[in-house]
Amino acid sequence: MIRGGFGIYFADLTYNEFQDEMNAPPFTRRAQLSRTLLISQGVDVNSAYTFQNPTANGSTAGAANSLSSIGGFAESYPSQRAYTWNFTLEKQVGGSLAARASYLGNSTRHMSRSVRLNACPPGSVECLSRPATDAAGRTWTQFDTTLGRHAADGEANYNSVEVELTRRFSNGFLFDINYAHSRLLGYQFEATNPVAAPLWRYDYGPVSALPADILHWNYVLEMPLGRSRRFGSHMNRVAEAIVGGWMLSGLGTWQSGVPLTVTASTGQSPTGATANRADRIADGRLDHTDDSRGAAAFKWFDPSAYVLPGYEDPSVTRPARRFGTAGIGTVIGPSFFTYDMTLQKGFTIGERWRLQTRIEAFNPFNIPMLGNPDLEVTSANFGRIRTSNPNYTPRSIQLGMRLEF
Repeated sequence: MIRGGFGIYFADLTYNEFQDEMNAPPFTRRAQLSRTLLISQGVDVNSAYTFQNPTANGSTAGAANSLSSIGGFAESYPSQRAYTWNFTLEKQVGGSLAARASYLGNSTRHMSRSVRLNACPPGSVECLSRPATDAAGRTWTQFDTTLGRHAADGEANYNSVEVELTRRFSNGFLFDINYAHSRLLGYQFEATNPVAAPLWRYDYGPVSALPADILHWNYVLEMPLGRSRRFGSHMNRVAEAIVGGWMLSGLGTWQSGVPLTVTASTGQSPTGATANRADRIADGRLDHTDDSRGAAAFKWFDPSAYVLPGYEDPSVTRPARRFGTAGIGTVIGPSFFTYDMTLQKGFTIGERWRLQTRIEAFNPFNIPMLGNPDLEVTSANFGRIRTSNPNYTPRSIQLGMRLEF
């Protein structure tokens, strides 16, 4: 069987997108200032209040503080849209097996991003330290803040190949196993060079929310031992009660690590808009095939492969650092594995009563899963893993019984 599809989907902004902007242009709550209070603060109440002079010749620091969280939206904010397509081949193999192979694609446009309007064009001096007369300074130099707004200029592209093998329940056994290899690329939410190049490809790369490889499986197996089973069909009642008629089921997931980006937050980047990245001077990947978990956690990647970027011009006062050369997603985090299983059996008591016993084991092998490494190049623990995966749970076994009548 061959199946395919194509669709275009539109998504308007939700309330969650707007709620943080309710007191920012063009949506503003009304506020009142007492004339007495203004005069007591030395404000010239006879001067006009403007965006550039929100306190009417009052405290510049106060003006910057009042606008430090300003956001707002771009003049044109089109609906987010996603173009999706897929192609699938399916085939039945024998009487109970089915195989499927699929390709899925998605291209999303007009995604929300944060573009800092009062950041600086790239320069050799830290943005917030440039004089008001500097032609390469901020648009509103009287405000010691970058200011920001939402813009609908983001994009993401997703491609995936998936394969699945399924066995319908037959002769006491069923299973489903599926594997997906995918790649999701997109712009970072914060623009690194918002004034000169808001859509700089420097900000485009793997999205850390999605691992490249995911494997799922689940199964149900009636153990072939006991009355009406393949083996032991003539065993006595005592043996049947102990070893016969059990059913084993389980499900599990394995996924590769997610792409991570190495940062360098010491000093400002040439624009001061976002945290900077490190310089990458070597590959940095390590083979952990023969390492213990402790050794892998102590040194997940080679920290000497990344260094703090140098200054654009070390001779100036308060120099800015160069943009780091490390790309997005150059470090792959630890993989993740989880497996749960259940062993259950039903007992018939007389004609009306039935007792079901369940033994459930979560992470029965008690395999610890590592969290992500420290990615700050100036950190004393750079390259080390000090936490477990937030989705990891230690081994847990529980016993349950249910009486039916």
